[in-house]
Amino acid sequence: VRLLYEYLANQGINGEELLGSPCPDTRDKGLTRYPMEQWRKDLEVASARLNAPHLGLCIGQLITAAHVGVLGYVILSCDNFAEALTRFERFSRLVYDAELLKKRIENNSVILEWGVEYGCPGQLVDEAAIVSLVQFARDITGETWPLEEISFVNPWPSDTKVYDDYFGCRVAF
Repeated sequence: VRLLYEYLANQGINGEELLGSPCPDTRDKGLTRYPMEQWRKDLEVASARLNAPHLGLCIGQLITAAHVGVLGYVILSCDNFAEALTRFERFSRLVYDAELLKKRIENNSVILEWGVEYGCPGQLVDEAAIVSLVQFARDITGETWPLEEISFVNPWPSDTKVYDDYFGCRVAF
């Protein structure tokens, strides 16, 4: 959630005024969870008011270990990317409570999937989550990993160029 408020601040926009509530501060309340439905609404409100249909792509690129909390620092302490993915798979529900992440190896590819058994949180939530994962992987390894394909469970947007440009691979909807 802080990603959204930080993005807005970087754009010179007061997030509290735009969204009608302050950024949650877990330092005062301990470990609290932000409801997925509220996260979706916050993204939709900001996207509509800013006329930013690809807001999830924008904010996901700002991810740091601090945004992921203790899991981010656990991932940073891993010896290699495979170990980091295993940790993320095991504890992803700490930061993304929509679906369980499933990792599998096929041929020479690592496939990461979130199902739809618990519903679809929506385009902006999915974009922010997937871009955050890709960006965090790029940041912690110092490499732009060659992606083969990104698939979203959402309908085709009117403009897919921003997806192609960021991911650098085939993007399906």
